[in-house]
Amino acid sequence: KYFDVCFWIMDKIERAKRLDLFDRPPLRILDLGTGAGHFPAVCAALGHEVIGLDVEVPLYADLARLMKVDRRIFRLSPREPLPDLGRFDVITGAAVSFDSLGRDDKSVRRYWTLEDWACLIRHLSEDRSRYPGRLYFELTSQVLADNSLRYNQRLLEACARAGADVVAANGRISFGVDGPIVLGA
Repeated sequence: KYFDVCFWIMDKIERAKRLDLFDRPPLRILDLGTGAGHFPAVCAALGHEVIGLDVEVPLYADLARLMKVDRRIFRLSPREPLPDLGRFDVITGAAVSFDSLGRDDKSVRRYWTLEDWACLIRHLSEDRSRYPGRLYFELTSQVLADNSLRYNQRLLEACARAGADVVAANGRISFGVDGPIVLGA
């Protein structure tokens, strides 16, 4: 599916519009779970400096290399800091799957806890963000024990309470960052 570059570039142009990345001075952007690098490629074409982080997937690496994307290998783990790549004006993560921990002994999928997410958001806002900055996530639906799909409601609600703009129906979270962000339970 990622060979359909036209589709994915158009999709990422729409995200760049949502993030107001057109017609502005160059920003420094970090893209978590960058996949094949379509979003960083769009941002770079708009004049921004972008680094993508993701796990090792040869196909993704090849596509990112073709698009001249700075894609670095790093697995996000709960409560582990990101590598020190400096500070960023915008930090994004779309189609988030880094919060999946696999299955338990009953084949039920497990995900990061709210506390794990709170640790990541605080770390990104405190140690990796320039001020003023932005954190932006597009969640992936979680597979529940009954095999139904649902966005992480506790996370969406906690982010909204902490001041994020949340579009629950789409699993979108957008924080303006002026200092450390602390999620309550």
